[in-house]
Amino acid sequence: MTRVLLLSRRAFVSACAALTLLTASGLAEQPAATPPWKGPPDPILGRWRWFNKDFKTFHEDGTVTSEPRGLKGTWKFLKEHGEPRQYQINWGQSLWIDTLKLTKGGAELSGKNQEGTKITAYRVPSK
Repeated sequence: MTRVLLLSRRAFVSACAALTLLTASGLAEQPAATPPWKGPPDPILGRWRWFNKDFKTFHEDGTVTSEPRGLKGTWKFLKEHGEPRQYQINWGQSLWIDTLKLTKGGAELSGKNQEGTKITAYRVPSK
């Protein structure tokens, strides 16, 4: 049994060496890079007036900032298909986690945080 394992190990090492040579010589096909997302911008992007009178700005890189408090967080799209679109916003290393739905033609966000507090926000023009 040890001899079979040793032969298998030799075969594996030989295959790895051959692959390394092919890759180094450019003969092996390189995997294609994943193209950047070219779809329309996510409808949550932009500036919002929060229920507590703060302004929140959602950025393309998945971050969200708050004025005037200076809080920073991240956002992600939750619901893949159907309407309304659903999002999760994670503020300051999970200090607050908001789960929101985009409604009224993209003009309103509504939902709750992890403690059940109701959250609403309305889109406002960007500065």
